[in-house]
Amino acid sequence: MSEYAMGYAGPVYYGAAGSTAAIKVVNRTDCTVNFSTEKGETTVAGDGTAVPIKTESPTCRIVSIDLTTLDRSDDATVSAMKAAAIGCTAVAIKTEFFDGDCNVDLKTTLPLKGEKTQGFTLSPRYVTRVPVLAY
Repeated sequence: MSEYAMGYAGPVYYGAAGSTAAIKVVNRTDCTVNFSTEKGETTVAGDGTAVPIKTESPTCRIVSIDLTTLDRSDDATVSAMKAAAIGCTAVAIKTEFFDGDCNVDLKTTLPLKGEKTQGFTLSPRYVTRVPVLAY
């Protein structure tokens, strides 16, 4: 019988840019790894008897990671990631799909009924190593 993979079992690691991330982000709630492509148009006129169909070919891969954490005052990892976002410095991030240095964008959520969270959007940044995708 097959089993479902549960999201809580997928670890996210943090570290200093230029190193392999090794500190587990333990106060995370959600993590979404987004894959897409940037495309260049390759449409041709054809024989001129019909309107051509637009075609595209990938020119680069786009990766971003959306990470939500609880905002705990005693969590050094969340504090360091907030500081990286504010200071425009890179961090190392590793998931089961991605390993590399990232830019950090920050969104703080203050719900009326619920816990304060920090939302991080991470995008690849070349510091000293090339980002690696794994599937």
